[in-house]
Amino acid sequence: MAIAGDRVQRRLTETDADAKERMVPGAVLRGVTLDCADPQTLADFYGALTGMRELFSADEFVALTDDSGCDLGFQRVDG
Repeated sequence: MAIAGDRVQRRLTETDADAKERMVPGAVLRGVTLDCADPQTLADFYGALTGMRELFSADEFVALTDDSGCDLGFQRVDG
């Protein structure tokens, strides 16, 4: 019973900062890709809107970046 009591006491005395310090992120968002009919046109629009620059370009896919660690992609899909 002392072990369970210790856990309860620790939970009551632990601050939010202590809890955040122990947390390790399980996942990091590295990018978002949007399906579209015309990747280059949409990338040009979002590049002008956000200030992001073109990182990669091909007929079927364009990627924008701003070195934040989260890129924005546009991929051609039919329909």
